[in-house]
Amino acid sequence: MPYKIHAVEIDVDSFGADSAVIVPDCTSEGLENNPQLDAAIAAGEISPKHIALVAQKAMGSFTTYALKTAIDATGLKALCIATDSEPGVTYYLQKFDDCGSVSTGSVHRSLKVSAGVVVPRRITCDHQGHATIDYDVVITKESGNDAVVISDTADMPTIGSDAGNRWTLGAWDVGGVTLSDYTRMEIDLGNTVETRGTQSDVWDVYVEVRTHAPTITLTGIDPAWFAAAAVPIGGLACAHADTVGYLRHRSDDGTGFVADGTATHIKFTAAGIATVQQTFTGEATRFTDTSVLITCLDDTSNDPIVVNTASAIT
Repeated sequence: MPYKIHAVEIDVDSFGADSAVIVPDCTSEGLENNPQLDAAIAAGEISPKHIALVAQKAMGSFTTYALKTAIDATGLKALCIATDSEPGVTYYLQKFDDCGSVSTGSVHRSLKVSAGVVVPRRITCDHQGHATIDYDVVITKESGNDAVVISDTADMPTIGSDAGNRWTLGAWDVGGVTLSDYTRMEIDLGNTVETRGTQSDVWDVYVEVRTHAPTITLTGIDPAWFAAAAVPIGGLACAHADTVGYLRHRSDDGTGFVADGTATHIKFTAAGIATVQQTFTGEATRFTDTSVLITCLDDTSNDPIVVNTASAIT
């Protein structure tokens, strides 16, 4: 029987009891087992005489339009999947019958991850597009438990009223300079995570969160971004007070945007140094593109990027 992706549920110990978050509006989901086999061929042979499963590096992923729901649940750093009292991260696949209709009853598939970390990877948005956030689910294994628990008798979770929201590009000031005419924003959250195992166990049991080193790339069609009065060749210092960007909340009817004064937009502030990466590039009959990179830092008072998912535009 065929299945389609449906939603991702995040319910970890740090949320507390009865606080599961259903992430709707996913555009893609996936789960890979990533088995690693040793099939070395010894001297005098042309085929392996022994094959061993030496490691299993399972990894999940999902991408969603539901930025507020997802960011409010995970923040911008790696979130521990601690499950002493809560189930973890669950993927839901919706079953369909032969005629293409959703199957009724408790017949759907769920895949539950009970150890590891949820890793926010990047937030992206193009001109006139909808912003998305990408996640990886890095999977480890607890002793005595399966790394992924499968059920084919699952009910689909209830999607809340937060579904259907969309955000798109808003204004950006960088180091006090307004970067007008920009066409793309990409926030690479710089979360580097590795898993570690011991004693030749197939599954890793430990997680190393190595870095949270975000960067923000803004691309636009104004080459005057590269100027002494904008972003000079030596770079431009950025602080949370003067480096502010927004994702605008689209109106429910899809015809425009929620009013600037309504606190449903998404606001980012950052500290670091902005540099022009691509002074310009162009083709014969097209406008040139210029890109600015903000390399973010911890200013000892704030995280490198601070996000507010319920902000007015000021």
